[in-house]
Amino acid sequence: MATAKRCSLCTKELGQMFCTGCENYFCWKDFRAHREGMLTEIDKVIEERNLLQEQINTVEQHKEHQSPLLREIEQWRDNTIEKVKQIAANVHQQVIHLLNFRKTQINSEFRDFSNEIAHLKESENYVEKDLTRLTQRINDFKTALRQSTQPATIKLHTEQSNKIDWQRLIYVEEQKFQPRIEVVPVPSIPVREKLWCLNIHPRSLDYSINEQIHKGRVCDKCDNHSFQLQFLTVTCL
Repeated sequence: MATAKRCSLCTKELGQMFCTGCENYFCWKDFRAHREGMLTEIDKVIEERNLLQEQINTVEQHKEHQSPLLREIEQWRDNTIEKVKQIAANVHQQVIHLLNFRKTQINSEFRDFSNEIAHLKESENYVEKDLTRLTQRINDFKTALRQSTQPATIKLHTEQSNKIDWQRLIYVEEQKFQPRIEVVPVPSIPVREKLWCLNIHPRSLDYSINEQIHKGRVCDKCDNHSFQLQFLTVTCL
């Protein structure tokens, strides 16, 4: 006859129920408490899961507004635009300076030329060669004045800016770091069926019970053996 197992909790009553999870025997009272404890634990897991879901939803809702990267991109955009504007303003001033410089130079030389003519006219100290020189000088002023009004004399160079790879001027890159989440598979608990004779097994249990006649079988509880003994098929989860 097999040795009876004692309850692993109270160690007093017979261990009539066997848990396939912890592989311990329990009496009816402690087995119910054991199952209730597991129900409490699964409720805690579900509660933690729900709290985590709320945190994930909160992050999803506010990540665009709180991301420092977006503010950094906007700051880079504003700084780059400001630099381009400043460079364009500097080149603009350079063009104005070059245009005005030639005109200012012509005006200065023409003023000296006018003073020379006035002096020669007043002193009457000039000859044919002076008249020829003064006439050629006037023609030179005409040519210089005509050239100063033509913008083709100043060339704008934009070759370097055309070589800018705007797609690589600023870009993002995901860091190769990701927290590892290990999914531990939950083993399925096999269904255990036992045959217990009616004189041992109480009928008030909250378990799946299929009452059948099993002739020539041995009770898994008390080892009773009879061809006429009625047994209960107990499914223990």
